[in-house]
Amino acid sequence: MQTLISLKPRERAQFDSISRLLSCLVVEQLVPAYYQPLKHAGASGIALLLRGQGVPYHSENVLAVALLHHPPILKINEDHALGRTIGLLQPADMTPLIFEIGESKLTSEVSSTT
Repeated sequence: MQTLISLKPRERAQFDSISRLLSCLVVEQLVPAYYQPLKHAGASGIALLLRGQGVPYHSENVLAVALLHHPPILKINEDHALGRTIGLLQPADMTPLIFEIGESKLTSEVSSTT
């Protein structure tokens, strides 16, 4: 598993930015996040972030999946099929392994001939 020390400066800066953004989205309750524990030597679990409040639980509504060093602060008595609801997700909780779920659309560039 990658560590912050093994990242290049640009990669470290990108990770710092995305981890702070994801943390803010969860803390400000703009997106729901759920914790699933793992039995893995380098991580305690994953955080599953959905695209918004009230969206159906489908893979296309997953915003990101982050591997966590240790369990985040969880909301009391808020369990779902996706895991326990995360109340506070700190950037330091996350490892540099964050998956962004994107749409698989083909794009093309159109150049002007004038």
